[in-house]
Amino acid sequence: MRDLKFKIAVGIILVLAIAVLYLTVIGPQVQGYIVRNQIQGQLAGQQATVGAIINMVNQQGYIVLSDEQSSIVLTRNPQLEAQLEESIQKQAREVPREVPQVE
Repeated sequence: MRDLKFKIAVGIILVLAIAVLYLTVIGPQVQGYIVRNQIQGQLAGQQATVGAIINMVNQQGYIVLSDEQSSIVLTRNPQLEAQLEESIQKQAREVPREVPQVE
């Protein structure tokens, strides 16, 4: 009878130890993995959506985004594009060609 009670007590202790181990170590690792994958999927979806919108604006010159209450029109801005290109060229000219030597 004592051996049976001892085996039952050891079994209960093992089950509780496994439950504590799962709650403190394994569970958080699994949750972290799931959350990381969800975030990566969301970021990939956002990048794909923005890329598709930019491609449509570049092809059509404009795009209308709307929902039930409002809408917005995205268009290309040639003046801004020219300013950006000019700024990029200016920065490229200002970059030193040689690295100054320290004495």
